[in-house]
Amino acid sequence: MNKNTYILGGLLIVLIVLALLVLQKPGEQSSSDAGKTVFKIDSSAIDKIELKTLASTITLEKRGAEWFVTQPITYKASQENVAQMLSQAKAMESNGIITNKPEKFAAFEVNSAGTQVKLSAKGVEKREFVLGKMGSRIWKCTRVRSLRTMCCW
Repeated sequence: MNKNTYILGGLLIVLIVLALLVLQKPGEQSSSDAGKTVFKIDSSAIDKIELKTLASTITLEKRGAEWFVTQPITYKASQENVAQMLSQAKAMESNGIITNKPEKFAAFEVNSAGTQVKLSAKGVEKREFVLGKMGSRIWKCTRVRSLRTMCCW
């Protein structure tokens, strides 16, 4: 091997090390909570669900054993759809924290552009989070930000 090959090999190693350092930003690494449930929710105790977007607010309340839409109108809700929504909220799993930096929330639509969800039981708010942008077709995920911890999954 000649001198140029050694120089190019050394340059390649330096570039790889620099790329690893640049791509590994503080506060942006995946955490060890990947695969864990995002929210611990007792779905049977939830009796009120509020969904807010920039354009509208929808409130669902449980009356006895049945769910009703109470805002913007009063109407009997689809019991299956409400049960599915609560089941999916309970089963939501983390693939690791994406970011906890507020300036990056807009990129994932977990700011005011997302859908704010409040789950309450007996008048006490149990969980509040923002559903943001859907992931790619390959990953099939939704970005979620807890309003308590300010972490985006």
